[in-house]
Amino acid sequence: MKISKKMALLFTLISLIIITFISGLVQNRIQKSQILEDKIIQRNILKLHNIIDFNSEYLKKIAYEFQENERLRNIINNKEQSQLKTYFNNSNLMEELNISNFLIFDKNKEFLFGKSYDISSNEMLSVSTELINFIKTKDIKKYINKKKEIFYMTTDYEKSIFDIKEIKNRASQTIGYIYFSRAIDSHFLSNISDVLQEYVSLINSVDFDKFNTLKNKTLNIKYKTINVDENYLFTYVRYFDEFTNKNFYISIKSKRYIYQELKSNMNFILYSVSICFLLIIMIFYIFIKIFFSDRIIKISNKVKKISENNKLEIIIKDNYDDEISFLAKKLNEMLLSIDIKQHEKLKKERDFLKSVLDTQQNIIMITQGNKIQSVNKKFVDTFTSEDNFLSNIVLVDNNTQKNVLNIAQYYSSKNIPAKFQIMGNDNFYFTFDVSKLDMGKYLICMNDVSTLNKKISHLEVKASIDGLTKIFNKVAIKDMCEVWIDTKEFHLLVLDIDFFKKINDTYGHLCGDFILKDAINNIRKIISKKDYIGRIGGEEFMILLDEKNKENAINFAQRIRQNIEDTIFNYGKDLLKITISIGVAKNILNKDTYETIYERADKALYKAKDEGRNRVIYEKEE
Repeated sequence: MKISKKMALLFTLISLIIITFISGLVQNRIQKSQILEDKIIQRNILKLHNIIDFNSEYLKKIAYEFQENERLRNIINNKEQSQLKTYFNNSNLMEELNISNFLIFDKNKEFLFGKSYDISSNEMLSVSTELINFIKTKDIKKYINKKKEIFYMTTDYEKSIFDIKEIKNRASQTIGYIYFSRAIDSHFLSNISDVLQEYVSLINSVDFDKFNTLKNKTLNIKYKTINVDENYLFTYVRYFDEFTNKNFYISIKSKRYIYQELKSNMNFILYSVSICFLLIIMIFYIFIKIFFSDRIIKISNKVKKISENNKLEIIIKDNYDDEISFLAKKLNEMLLSIDIKQHEKLKKERDFLKSVLDTQQNIIMITQGNKIQSVNKKFVDTFTSEDNFLSNIVLVDNNTQKNVLNIAQYYSSKNIPAKFQIMGNDNFYFTFDVSKLDMGKYLICMNDVSTLNKKISHLEVKASIDGLTKIFNKVAIKDMCEVWIDTKEFHLLVLDIDFFKKINDTYGHLCGDFILKDAINNIRKIISKKDYIGRIGGEEFMILLDEKNKENAINFAQRIRQNIEDTIFNYGKDLLKITISIGVAKNILNKDTYETIYERADKALYKAKDEGRNRVIYEKEE
């Protein structure tokens, strides 16, 4: 890795470490602000509870005043409902007391008298039947005995704070009950919002499972805080509705003043410090780069150029008066001395190497990078000259001109001959042997194996052809079928000459061979160059038909069958007519193997024979 890259990586790493450290400090401060936010939220929750508790205590005091009223005791004891209406004839009583409901019941919880008042609209309402039934059906003793708790219920679709008191005579006997409630309406919530300086609302249900617990003396208040965004928090305080036996929630919407201000300040500090630090790093980096690293890189590039070109006369220039300039001066002196001493030695070695290479029978060349540096006499005799070597040959295998070193390394590793055409002549075949000499230098030895390769190719073709019919043998046609199965859709035809054994028995095997050759010659005239035919048995043949369509494949098979049926085979004095049976099957792409498609085509062939021969049967896909 170059010095400049190492420096860049070092300064980048230092910058990332410091910025990460500063970012960590900022995040820590922001987290602290969130803790402070939570404390403020808890304080607001306690304020909310104190406001509700104050209203609950207010209801208890009102209830106590009515509980101790002697006249009211007598009216209730005598169940004088008319007297109750007279007693509570003041229409402004509910407004003055700032309550929503009060109801009076006898000792058997029978309703005697009651009033309902909508504080928001200043309107008197009829007493809710559901509220009366609540008192009648509930065990109200638990609300009377737990004097310090706050109770909530739904009255006329509104959540309310309520209190129930027993009314007793002088003998401490229960003679009735009195119920008071205050609705948690918009007016009530608005007052809380003014006190908390936050927006407060009532919600019937939420989707949260887990709640935090705020413990304050004997209180365990359940709440959940949600960060909606960077501007607002929502806190949900949980309460229990005695009427519905379900929880309900009071929501406090809080603006995140502290978080926003702290985050803004911290981000400003982070950006300011980061920019200042980056400027310092950049100035320091530029200073190091100009006065040190660039000069060292310059000297390094000069040395590299000398190494690549073997030109020791290149001068390293440096105009500063310091240690690096002194190093450049001494390198120049050393290179000059080495160049003088090696010049004669190199000339002698090159002359000797040239004479050795020229005595070799193989084609030899030395490459420098992608260029031919030197060649022997055999190379010039074969390719005319090294200057037009790549332009005078064509690599027949892929019809492209390549770097000679790439060609040599490729065919050397594959251990196969490369096929060349030289100046429009016949094909030539060469094997390669590549040896690395030095940095960027390779010795390439080319061996002409054209004659040997022609003999091998001739033997390979001969091994794949059936000797009698001159078409592919069973191994070759099977290999070709397996290639097609993996690459395309096609039809496989299996043909068999009907009653061929009878021909051999009647006219002899020479006649049978004659029939086979002539029949195949007829078929070869029908099939296209894209199709292949091979012999897989005595009188059994296989055709690979490059056709997807079923109807076209059947029509093709019928043409072959009809051609054989219409042909008169002349064997000496004997005129013979034969027929063939054909089984046809289509390959199932990505599913069939040679065995499965052959089995289906062979099955169709035998079906054709069973149905009377001289016919084509198409085997459906399974």
